[in-house]
Amino acid sequence: MSEVGHNSELTPAERAALRMHHVRKLLEIADRMKPILEERKSARALAKAEGFKLSEIDAAIRLATMDDTDIFVAEIKELIEIAKAFNALPPGEQGDLFPDPRPLDEKAFDEGKVAGLKGMNPQPPYDAGSQSGQAWLRGWHEGQRIMREELQSAMEKVNAGSKDGDELIQGADADPVEDPFPTDEAA
Repeated sequence: MSEVGHNSELTPAERAALRMHHVRKLLEIADRMKPILEERKSARALAKAEGFKLSEIDAAIRLATMDDTDIFVAEIKELIEIAKAFNALPPGEQGDLFPDPRPLDEKAFDEGKVAGLKGMNPQPPYDAGSQSGQAWLRGWHEGQRIMREELQSAMEKVNAGSKDGDELIQGADADPVEDPFPTDEAA
């Protein structure tokens, strides 16, 4: 007798029914994802319209969500080796990535700054009472300051260049903008 949950004993019709059960479930999930995917598409289009390469945005997202950024650095090194093999580096460029020679406190500050920019909780990976832990926390506060002040400034500049009432970037408490391209149902 086969173990519970094993489907090798199913008839072809039972397998087909079970397969369609999974297909229906995944299609329902895909339908619920459509509005989110459309929102993502719009956000990517806005980033591109504001002069960012999508590969740059994707790399930043990947780095922001990675637990071990050494993996990303290793991939960059591999890409540089591939570029070298195809003579694709600019003249005079060697593409060497050297280990970071900076003092630990300086690195800790930069790590904290990135964590602040990413909106992470202020929990340093170092002892909070240590010099490195304090440097990390100062960096975290700097990252938060940048996001608070510089993002506000950027939003004001981008919105100042937009047409009246057609703000490109809005805060969570902003009034919604009327759709400039209403569908037939909304018209």
